[in-house]
Amino acid sequence: MAAASPSPASPGIQNILHFMPGELVFRVDHDEELDTDGIRRQLAGQRELGEDGELQSILRDSAENTVRVLTFDRGEPAGFQGVLWRRVGLVFSRQPRFFSLVFVTLPGDRYGYRGELPISAEQHNALLDKLLPIDSRIARRRPRRPISPRFSPPEGNAARPLSSVKRFARAITSQPVFELHAAAFNWMSSSAQGQAVPTGGPGTYAVADRTGTPGNGIAVSNLPESQQALRPVEVFVLDTIPRYDKSWILSQSLPQTPLVAWLTSGSAPGDKLTIRPDDTPLPPELRRNMAEAARLMDWLNHPVWGVEICEYRCDMSAHGLFVADIICGVMGQTTDYLSHIHLYEVLNQWGVGTVETVARGLMAVIQQVKPGTRAVVNCSFAILIPRLGSEHNKRVGHRLPGETECERDSRLHYDARFRDNLRALLRGGGEARMRAMLEPIFDLLEQKGVVCVAAAGNEWNNTSGSHASSSRPVARYPAAFGSVIGVAALDERSHGPGKPKLAPYSNRADEPASAGFATFGGGVGAGPAVGGKLPADATNSIQGLYIGDFCDGSPNTTWLAYWSGTSFAAPIITGALAARRAGGNNPVDAISSLRRLSLDTTDEQEDVVWVQ
Repeated sequence: MAAASPSPASPGIQNILHFMPGELVFRVDHDEELDTDGIRRQLAGQRELGEDGELQSILRDSAENTVRVLTFDRGEPAGFQGVLWRRVGLVFSRQPRFFSLVFVTLPGDRYGYRGELPISAEQHNALLDKLLPIDSRIARRRPRRPISPRFSPPEGNAARPLSSVKRFARAITSQPVFELHAAAFNWMSSSAQGQAVPTGGPGTYAVADRTGTPGNGIAVSNLPESQQALRPVEVFVLDTIPRYDKSWILSQSLPQTPLVAWLTSGSAPGDKLTIRPDDTPLPPELRRNMAEAARLMDWLNHPVWGVEICEYRCDMSAHGLFVADIICGVMGQTTDYLSHIHLYEVLNQWGVGTVETVARGLMAVIQQVKPGTRAVVNCSFAILIPRLGSEHNKRVGHRLPGETECERDSRLHYDARFRDNLRALLRGGGEARMRAMLEPIFDLLEQKGVVCVAAAGNEWNNTSGSHASSSRPVARYPAAFGSVIGVAALDERSHGPGKPKLAPYSNRADEPASAGFATFGGGVGAGPAVGGKLPADATNSIQGLYIGDFCDGSPNTTWLAYWSGTSFAAPIITGALAARRAGGNNPVDAISSLRRLSLDTTDEQEDVVWVQ
């Protein structure tokens, strides 16, 4: 079903470094529903792209796989009044009904792309040089000025003011709104960030459980096992997918973990889990989206030009099912009302994706969720958009490309000029425009009543054991989005003496940190490091179904493992919220009721959810 993982020793695999070489992403807002060709041609005419002709030529004339478009419908009818308000910039203006993400692949010989190894600093700078002036022109665009309430018609029409206003309105609304909102790299995503390097991986690597005896799963303290008015709830897990298909999973004598017990119960176990991409019948729009997503994953898994986590050469195909197992365990008896788990592949076999793979996964959720569906989305990954620490509040941001030994020694290279220009771009408001690629999709899901949960990241390399919050990195995106519940990790299950402390690998939960949750993510054990990461603590980590290879070369004989990271703290909150949604709570009440269960907060004021 899934593309085979390349060998860890394969010399062609590129170390993942922040963004896809040779690709740019544009977000455009528009009132009219346009096809792909219409969006491409209108974008080519935007003056913010400049006059060098290269982008315009690609947008107008290139093949479909060079320019890919995803369009999202906010569902708000524009109407004459809405268009008028946006054009003249009144305070009460509404957003355009549609927004589209346009992914553009630039010529590989100049910017670095498939098979072009090594990617030089000059190629990275060429791509940044292409992006900088576009972003600068977007940033300098004059904001629309509101019309004065004392609007006077043009001189000579004083006798017919109403007619003049109508003509004025027709003139400014004669062409529908089409606006280039942002431009950015096609940023990479990875399985909740790494500990010792700024790219990829959980907080630890998984270690085998030799007992072969599954526990009963994680249980949230004080979460009612049964509730009144239970109704079906669906869970979407955007993650990696296993190398084995669903029929193999159902045919094996796997340990009875919460996920396996749920799958094998009832009269139609095969109908409970969907792993995408697969060959089941799909509606046309979803089929097209999934086909393109599968093509992208084939590329990301390619043995020559695919990408892996920097120095963390571990098979991550087990990550998604491990997350799903945690969700089932937390839901407990309410799994009777868990109607479906949708596992969508947005990360490749090494745990790496891009803005595009994530956007396509989110699009699939939107295409699947029907009005009235109770749904929760789990995102145990993070986007690699750097976040600069605020000089005012001294918050620790994220490291820029090229600031670690792993990156400096890799086949993808950055130099000081690139880092200085990227820092200037971020400080000039570029970070907000970069986050604007994915944030409105999460906002759209929130408007549809879908609860989204995300891992905060595992970037803190706290080898000293100190829990000083001043050096802890801020939450990554999407956890830091306002429409997403961010989750940090604790290395303790239940309250002990003193203030609850975050795990030595965990980022802050959310933005602000108090908007998120902190819950058990597992501890760090003693043992040899793999790719800058230590093993999970087998006595104090999360046990789950593990269908994959172990980083340390241990044989997988029991299909069970211990693992730690914010990747696994997030599904605890996802499961708890899914249980509350099944119990009849609307999204706001479900989150509020979970906060009421919290008896403690961290130093950052994150609400703590203890587990058993």
